[in-house]
Amino acid sequence: MKKLLTLLSSTLFIITLLHATTYPTIYAQMGDPLFQASEQLNNLAKFDTLSRPILDYKAHRDQVLTFGIAAQKSSDKKVKKSYLKKLRLLQKEYDSLVKKLQKSLIQTIRDDQYRAFLPLAESANDIFYKDDRLRSKIFAYYSANRIHKHSAILDELITKDANTRKVYNTYKHSNKSYNTSARVGRHEVLLLSTPHCPYCKKAKSFLRSEGVTFKEYNINASTKGKTLYRQHHGQGVPVVIIDGRAIHGFNIKAMQKALR
Repeated sequence: MKKLLTLLSSTLFIITLLHATTYPTIYAQMGDPLFQASEQLNNLAKFDTLSRPILDYKAHRDQVLTFGIAAQKSSDKKVKKSYLKKLRLLQKEYDSLVKKLQKSLIQTIRDDQYRAFLPLAESANDIFYKDDRLRSKIFAYYSANRIHKHSAILDELITKDANTRKVYNTYKHSNKSYNTSARVGRHEVLLLSTPHCPYCKKAKSFLRSEGVTFKEYNINASTKGKTLYRQHHGQGVPVVIIDGRAIHGFNIKAMQKALR
């Protein structure tokens, strides 16, 4: 019975901490953002592939928060230093988790999985949108696929983004596909491909995620495609031609360099 009461008491204490409006004042600059991240993580925890690392982080976060409350009341400097060390470890865990979450979203773009992309992109603003380059990829991929299903959340985010508002407004009023090609510079991009080539599909997804307008030629069915393929000494597909320079195979770094 004693053990049960102790367990209930501990549980209630943690619940009280989680509903508290303030956090430990010591090392608050580091601790507060880590403790406050839970709400956005809750939005992502509903996805099966992401739930385990998020739940692990939240469990660790609760432990550190409990320790921090006690450390704040303690006069022992060693206890306070121990709390700082725990915060640093929690920060590393959080940074690693954010990278994992961002990678999951980028993967849906590269695999051209719009149905999986949309709920992820809608669910965690700060985690996905603080990074300028990732934000640009999200907006570009969404705009290229918006015709299939639109998102009021993403539409609002785009209109608030100073770098894309002008282009977006043009798209909105003309009802044409919006893209951010102006943000990466204007290039003549040609894609030489075949219908059943998996790396050709990846190349297309990458170019769309960058907001790049391109023309695609099937080297088996298109006369111009065959001619271009010969001219650029093609030995396989895809061949991505950016401003006259041929990139053979699916090479993200080479395409990024050519586009920048």
